[in-house]
This record gives sequence, C-alpha cells and structure tokens, in this order.
Amino acid sequence: MRPSFLQVLVLGGLLVLSACTSQKRHSAPVSVTFQPTELKALTIQEKITRADEVMLAYSLSVLDENNQLTATQNGVWGVQRVQKDDQFTNFQGLSISVPPKSKVVATVVLMEIDDYSRAQKFVGEIRKYTGVAGAVAGFFQVTELTNPVGYFLLSLQAAGLVLNQSRWIDPDDLLGADTKTYTYEELQKGLPVTITPLKFSNHSRLDRYEYRLQTRWSIQKTR
Repeated sequence: MRPSFLQVLVLGGLLVLSACTSQKRHSAPVSVTFQPTELKALTIQEKITRADEVMLAYSLSVLDENNQLTATQNGVWGVQRVQKDDQFTNFQGLSISVPPKSKVVATVVLMEIDDYSRAQKFVGEIRKYTGVAGAVAGFFQVTELTNPVGYFLLSLQAAGLVLNQSRWIDPDDLLGADTKTYTYEELQKGLPVTITPLKFSNHSRLDRYEYRLQTRWSIQKTR
C-alpha cells in the first residue's frame, strides 16, 4: 500500500528534524578536563641535600582555526620539597569548552626551584589566574615554533598575567615539559578517559634525574 500524503509529510518532517538535531550535536562545544594525577620522583637531581625543590605548572588552552588563543585555564602545584621515591597525587583539574574548528592544547612544565622566594611569588601570581579564561586571549597567536614553555607562558599572558620568560623560567631549572593537542574533530569521536605517562629525565654523567608524571583527559560532549 502506498503511503498517504500525510504519512510522507510526517516522515519528511522527522528526517529534517533528525538532520537538524545531528547537525546541532556535531556543532556543539565539547567540554574537556585535563588533570595531572600522579608525580613520582624515581631519581632526584640534588645529591648533596638529597631533596629537590620542584614546581609543576600546567595549562589548558583553546586555539581557533587561525591558531589564536581564545580561552585558557592555568594550574600550579608546589613549591614542594621532593625526595627519592616520593609520590604526589593532589593536583587541581582544569576544564575548558572547545568549540568547532578549534583545538585544545595541554602543557605541563616541571621545574627545579633555586630561588624559593621568587618561585613562591610566581606561584602566587599563577594562582590568581587559575581558572581564568582571558578576555585578551584573541590577541595571542601560536606559531609552529612555540615550545611547551612558550605555550604555558602564552596561556598565562592571555589570562592577563604579564611575564618575562627570562625572569621566571631559567632553562637550567627546567626538568621537563610536554604538550598534547586534540582537535575538535578528534574530541567529537568521544575519546575515553585516558591516562598518559610522561617521563622527565636526564642521564648525563654529571646530572641524573627521573620523574614520572601521569595525566588524565576526560571529555563530555554537549547534547
């Protein structure tokens, strides 16, 4: 039996509604959470005091199709005295919304601290801008040459904190850094909760250390 005109009309409406719903779902922002979950010191750098003073700083940033920062969140842990085999798990998570045609970049930077008072001031400044999506973010553009430390500093500057890289981060104090990027399309595939181990180490004859950091990503798509 051939369908009636009314049945065809209803079926067509349902198909259009389904297509619109699907389009809306695929163009909706994706909420992303990034969190360091465990830092362990397998071998420390300081052999005389047998303890390192370290700080872990991290950021979560959104870049648009022109590679400009549109939003950023920042976190910091430490300054913490660390001995061999110490393990830490108390880290704040960062969450951010990633719109279509964008990508999200997570950066972690692990530093040994020589100047404790300067580092404490740095930590205090970062915490002022933790959880802040900067209104001036769109003025900052990432290039292919931007390294993990550069990503982190850009994120802080985009949030409103004025920084001088040479003043705050000495390359000799850097124990390790890492950057991970996901595009909006990759996020739309529904990546499961993931735990990524990162290894920060140096095994030269005069300078040996090894830290292991685990991080967790979780994704929630807007319905």
